[in-house]
Amino acid sequence: MDYPSLDALDELDSENEDSEARLTDYSFGHRLFYGAGSWSLARELAESWERLGREHGVAIAFVSDSPLRIVRP
Repeated sequence: MDYPSLDALDELDSENEDSEARLTDYSFGHRLFYGAGSWSLARELAESWERLGREHGVAIAFVSDSPLRIVRP
């Protein structure tokens, strides 16, 4: 996947219609990471976050899933 870096908003290609759909919001805390993205990319984002959670030994909670799904390392 090729997502823009956290500080690359001014680098988005205004001619590329896909740019806005690929924007993702992130928030980092002492004990959590929160990410939100476009529903059209939900599966792709979930797979990436789950892979990164396993890679870094952290649990991932999919709060939009019903029922809530938590993947632990």
